[in-house]
Amino acid sequence: MTGKQSIEGFHKSRSMFCILKGEIYLAPENSTLSHNEWFETLGWDAEKTIQENIRGFADDRGLFFYKGEDFHTDENTEKTFFHYLKYIQKALNLPDENQVYGGVTPTPNTGYPPKKKYGTIKQIKTLIN
Repeated sequence: MTGKQSIEGFHKSRSMFCILKGEIYLAPENSTLSHNEWFETLGWDAEKTIQENIRGFADDRGLFFYKGEDFHTDENTEKTFFHYLKYIQKALNLPDENQVYGGVTPTPNTGYPPKKKYGTIKQIKTLIN
């Protein structure tokens, strides 16, 4: 998301996922929903899901993951996400060269910049295997 792209445009430009109870869920393609709205359409407790589960998205910048209302990462979040990385990569059909980012700063007009950069999917898979 660059410059003045709308929130709806940002939402539509990305592919959302959530890790819940050991399963990876993918939002419908070209969805304009937020994670919160998507969770509600699934009949989930959106607030609880956001607080307790890893979620994220892939866009033209890379693959992003985070947890909570504050879009944070911590050691446990990283460990869990990296465990599921190869499955998320396959589900979203992402190349090994995609960058991986943890956390975002929730500022729509600046493109939700990442808080932390981990390297490419390939680099991470090499480190965790």
